[in-house]
Amino acid sequence: MPVGVPKVPTPEEAIKSEEGETRDEDNKIWVDLYNRLYVQRIVFLIGPLKMENANQVMSLTVYLTLKNQIKDLYLFINSLGGALMYGVAINDLIRSVPEPVNTICLSKAASTACYILAGGEPSKRVAVPTARVLMHQPLSILCHGVAQEMDMESAEMIRLYKTVIDVYSEITEKSWEVIQQDILNPTFISADEAKAYGLIDVVLYEGTTAWKFPTMDPDRDSDTAKDNGPKWPFFLDESDNSKS
Repeated sequence: MPVGVPKVPTPEEAIKSEEGETRDEDNKIWVDLYNRLYVQRIVFLIGPLKMENANQVMSLTVYLTLKNQIKDLYLFINSLGGALMYGVAINDLIRSVPEPVNTICLSKAASTACYILAGGEPSKRVAVPTARVLMHQPLSILCHGVAQEMDMESAEMIRLYKTVIDVYSEITEKSWEVIQQDILNPTFISADEAKAYGLIDVVLYEGTTAWKFPTMDPDRDSDTAKDNGPKWPFFLDESDNSKS
């Protein structure tokens, strides 16, 4: 018998009751495990990166940012990568939102997933001791069509190739030439090697105090934290609208 995703209780003030949710006698509502974790600002990227889970990660990131722009967001990663365009979009997003985004590698972060892992908040990019990380140059399946279409795809791949190297170079503080050479021969590296390279900041050995694992703190359910900074996205700043 397969094991399903369990339902867990969550405070009524954290999530409004919706159709299909059941309340117990303690005035709590029951939701599936992932929805409960979303309330705690915990997001998962599991499996191959495709349109569906990429859009889920990005939409959750935007939603949680609009709810609170101060509290940390946690992105747990266990993926061998996937479509580079989605990875570039997620990397751009988590590096542009105002709140710190913790990226945590649970097992493997390869290819595009490595690119996302490295894009987390400096000092808050984390991996478990047995994690493996791999970065490589962008890959493409040769397209079939007229010469102009193939030429356009080739130009786009070159653009993405340069973007990936630029970002890795900025994050790791290594030269363009070093990154270019290292991604030619992709090899899985350990968490400690990834830290030495500059892809992550902390390896979660027992007793590590450099990074704290998120807890089910009731205070994290509320959106009462003071946020006096500019609103995100900046073009939606309500203070500007009130002046007009």
